Amino acid sequence: AQVSVYPNPTTSYVIVTTGNLKTSQYEIVNLNGQLIYSETGVKNGDFQVSMENYPAGIYFLRVMTDKGMLVKKISKM
Repeated sequence: AQVSVYPNPTTSYVIVTTGNLKTSQYEIVNLNGQLIYSETGVKNGDFQVSMENYPAGIYFLRVMTDKGMLVKKISKM
């Protein structure tokens, strides 16, 4: 059970694929560890995360699932 994020690098959005994991929350964190977006009560399966309003750089997507927290790096062009 692995989370995948694509397209990466991205210019506007990423699609997060969680397979059969139940997702309760996700967060976007910048390189300084600052929380810049959070959404709870999320979904099962795939969902889209907009990156359009953030400057170019490296971000981390933290996905809280029924199996624990998974972290993915996102490169924003």
